[in-house]
Amino acid sequence: LEVIMQGRQIAPEVPFLMLSAHVHHQIALDCMACGAFDFIPKPFSREVLLFRVKRALNERRKADELLALRAAS
Repeated sequence: LEVIMQGRQIAPEVPFLMLSAHVHHQIALDCMACGAFDFIPKPFSREVLLFRVKRALNERRKADELLALRAAS
């Protein structure tokens, strides 16, 4: 959780994905509350990881486009 919080302070635009072998709902909620974009419990498949990374990057791209449109207005 500390890594997520520090990372968000350094680079708030980066979508952080938390990977964990601990599959407790409270851990996932805490990670999301600290700014993680997504929580991926282990074990996970390559396909799941790629899907979630692509989703995070797509959301980041959308946010960048929205900021650019607002700046152009």
